Amino acid sequence: MSTKALIGATTLGNLSKDRIRKHFADRVADMAEISAHIQEERAFLAALNDSGEIRGFGATRSEILAAPRDKVQAALDRLIFRDVATRIWKTASR
Repeated sequence: MSTKALIGATTLGNLSKDRIRKHFADRVADMAEISAHIQEERAFLAALNDSGEIRGFGATRSEILAAPRDKVQAALDRLIFRDVATRIWKTASR
């Protein structure tokens, strides 16, 4: 099995595969050494995941937070006005 095939067959992400390819780019290595390096990369990623250092890429959804005063104002606007949506957008864009 070639080096490219061995690295390509792993379940690691593309960034990890690229790191391994870069590590062995200008060297001659046997399959045992490459397999050991793949296992080290897996252990490294597992340790990062368990340590809590990497936590996603930010919020998974967007939230619009409003002050209690704004919530009351919006509720009153809905009771009194029909064109609330245009009033809210005009006020927010100021």
